[in-house]
Amino acid sequence: MEDSIFQIIEEVWTSFVGIKLERRPEQELSSLKGYFLVASIEIDGAWKGEVVLFCSEPLAHRITAHLFEIEPAEVTMEDVHETLGEINNIISGNLKRLLPEPCFLSIPVVGYKKNALKNVKTIANYNATKVLAVCEEHFVVVMLIIYPEKWNVE
Repeated sequence: MEDSIFQIIEEVWTSFVGIKLERRPEQELSSLKGYFLVASIEIDGAWKGEVVLFCSEPLAHRITAHLFEIEPAEVTMEDVHETLGEINNIISGNLKRLLPEPCFLSIPVVGYKKNALKNVKTIANYNATKVLAVCEEHFVVVMLIIYPEKWNVE
């Protein structure tokens, strides 16, 4: 599953962002610190879970400036939220093809968190597939989280 997820992330990132990603081992997650922007999309239906995109603030600003064709100093947090939400929406839409149907995606929710990846240990208690990549020395993490069965009760 990790290979399929990385392939989707890489295709979306390369075509939408125009920058190459390099995959890194999951063990490097424990060394990540600092502020991260987090874009989350819930999936409901035959499969229940969430797609969470973690991106460093400097990389998020660079991507946004590139996509909006503006100088980095002109980037607003609203622009950054819109960009990361859209990138995760595209990734989630493509990941949805790997899941049982019918599945429905929520609207992206984007936030800004210090040490957001500390939640990885909590998330690891769930069935989560984590893919870690580097883009121009900045980390990008995508998690496909399967909610515990007790949450899947209708």
